[in-house]
Amino acid sequence: MGLVERLILDLSNWLERHITNLSYSMSVLVATCGAMTLQEWMYVTGIAVAIGTFFVNWHYRRKTARILKDLGIRQRIYEETNR
Repeated sequence: MGLVERLILDLSNWLERHITNLSYSMSVLVATCGAMTLQEWMYVTGIAVAIGTFFVNWHYRRKTARILKDLGIRQRIYEETNR
């Protein structure tokens, strides 16, 4: 078997493996999407966005408090100015 034939066979095996995995993955994705209605997906999305927003706000509050502490500004002054 020559080099070209060997490369074609390897490429064919690689494609077959990856296309099979892709088709199984897509079937799982479609089955998952079909398992819930659009309204249920919106509930899940809303909850995920709310949780993400909480953690982003928490991160930046801590970061701001740390910067103000490094600058010597007290927490009470920060709280009064950000009401």
